[in-house]
Amino acid sequence: MWWALFDNEWRKLWARRGRLLVAGTLALAALTVFATWRGQAAQEANLRQQAALNARALAALRARAAAAPPAQQTLIHEQEAAMAANLVNLEGVPVRQQLQEDRRLARHAPRGQAGALEETVALDRYRLAHGIIRLRPWHTGAWRLAGLVLTGPAILGYALLALGVTADLVAGEVQDGTLSFLFLHGQRRGAIYLAKLATGITAGWGSLAGGSLLTWLGAALLVGTGSPWAPHVVGARLVKVTGSFPPVQPAGPPFPILPQWAFDLWALVLALVAAGVWVAVVLALSRLTRSVTVTLVLGTAGLIGGLFLSLAGWAGLLSPTVHLAPMADWDGSTAGVCGIPAAGLPLGLGVLAGWGLAALAYGWSRFGRLEP
Repeated sequence: MWWALFDNEWRKLWARRGRLLVAGTLALAALTVFATWRGQAAQEANLRQQAALNARALAALRARAAAAPPAQQTLIHEQEAAMAANLVNLEGVPVRQQLQEDRRLARHAPRGQAGALEETVALDRYRLAHGIIRLRPWHTGAWRLAGLVLTGPAILGYALLALGVTADLVAGEVQDGTLSFLFLHGQRRGAIYLAKLATGITAGWGSLAGGSLLTWLGAALLVGTGSPWAPHVVGARLVKVTGSFPPVQPAGPPFPILPQWAFDLWALVLALVAAGVWVAVVLALSRLTRSVTVTLVLGTAGLIGGLFLSLAGWAGLLSPTVHLAPMADWDGSTAGVCGIPAAGLPLGLGVLAGWGLAALAYGWSRFGRLEP
């Protein structure tokens, strides 16, 4: 019986919002790939232009050194060496050289900055251990799944798409009279609601996973994926440091590190969890308002507000829209924005769990009381 209910709900959703779901997913993937390609091309062009300017300046400095009196040649040679080092940096810094410099800085750093430098040292060691021997500037911004889809602005696009699809599951059928109110008062009313919830989650998950895969394929063809072993620190202990930017800094070791491939997979899994909670919240909101338009307006306002609520302290962190990308909680990005060291993955998952359970309890208990 439950599978028949789910199949019925899925067929209705596909008939009413299938084109929106497919077109929205393809559009989001295409826009993300285009933005990635343009951003990467602009970054490479700027770096090449800077390298060309430095090369011309270096050639002019060498010409000056050849014609300068001996008393000035020492100073000119020092300037030449500094400029040559800058050229090497533009072409890529050897990780081993960077590790030595980071170690030196970490030994003499103030207490508030030592943790961040120790984290950089840990990342350098991880790179060397996994065959990454050179850091190239035009590769540092290379496309990655978590960066552009699962922790960036694109996640809001997928949340809006899920909002548009899910808002119709209850309120849309109430408005056009296709919801069977007699059946709702029967023994299967709870199963009907769960079937609608499962349908919305399936649509949201399919859109997010499918869009991420399409973006990965498109961006991999245009700009590459970089090393699968590029390291990322997650779950580090954070402390608030006055006068620093970001306002929270790593407290010190240990520094749990995930390679790029694992970082991306975990980002996808966590984003799917957040997407499921978001669908449950939208479905409960749809039951409460009984209006597709009102649900869309309130849901959109919540998503836009989530961009600013992270700046509102602890009160803002209680919003589920702040945690649509839980990987941002895990890698410390959310804590860096709000300035609260405790704004990590446990808090984000706790907020999502609370909203998800509350939405499920309200929607399931009130769904059978709908009246035409």
